[in-house]
Amino acid sequence: MSDDVTLTVHVRDLTGPGFNSVNRNINHLQRQATALGGTLRIVGGRVDDVAGSASTAGQALGKSGGGLGGVVTGLGAAIGASLLPAIGSLAPMLAGLGVVGGGAALAMDDLKKKAKELKGPFEDWKKATEKAIAPHTERAVKDLKGAMKDLTPVLQFGAETFGSISERAAKFANSDAFQSTFQKNAQMGVVFVEQFATSVGKFTQSFFEFGTKSKPALDAMTTLIGGILDTGLPGMFDGLEQGIGGASEMIKGMASFLNEGLLPAIGKISGSFAEAFGPLLGELFSATGDALLGFADVFEGAMTGLEP
Repeated sequence: MSDDVTLTVHVRDLTGPGFNSVNRNINHLQRQATALGGTLRIVGGRVDDVAGSASTAGQALGKSGGGLGGVVTGLGAAIGASLLPAIGSLAPMLAGLGVVGGGAALAMDDLKKKAKELKGPFEDWKKATEKAIAPHTERAVKDLKGAMKDLTPVLQFGAETFGSISERAAKFANSDAFQSTFQKNAQMGVVFVEQFATSVGKFTQSFFEFGTKSKPALDAMTTLIGGILDTGLPGMFDGLEQGIGGASEMIKGMASFLNEGLLPAIGKISGSFAEAFGPLLGELFSATGDALLGFADVFEGAMTGLEP
């Protein structure tokens, strides 16, 4: 048989002043929480109203669109998947641009020689523009002289501030903490650049090999882009001509709506609301803050009293 074990349990006095103090704190905490909960329920009710309105609008939009969002998403995914193999056509495009650009750079010397023939007309342009602007620049210089005198103290202060900032920056850059961390980052960065350069080389080779097999896609892209430039956009511009007058009137009406109606109305509504209810809302926020702080103080006291 095992030996008998005696357990002694000490029960605190639940009727003494210590327990009564804790009990009062808990009751006060409950009253504060009830009052704060009433305030928060009012705010929460307004938030629920706004959320309900937004949800209703979203549902109405989804119904009126007839599932348009899902259709557009699916169509976009299908187009993206279909066009992915055509990215190989970018390789000959980029190569062609590089060759044309290189040829233009090599021919630049001859272009410079030809451009010398335009020196005379450019000089005439220069003289004409200088003569036209001279009176205005003269008056501008006079005004700037006075402004520069007035700005001298400000510029001096700015220069002193910049010098102080530069001094502190140099001191920071020369610190041991910065030097050690910068050197570690630089070493890791060099390793990254080396590995990245190797990866870029492999990617470039693979990309151009893919491009050599993409002539059908390149022909299709030529038809697409060329058609947009020589047929699509000119046709669109021809069709837009008839609506220039109407669009102008619409823009004028929109300008009147914004500048003479909407924006002044928003200013008046906001200003009058702030003037009428701003003090009340300020007091409400202040009182709510005080209630929260009081709740936190009582909660802290209650938790301290409940500590074992």
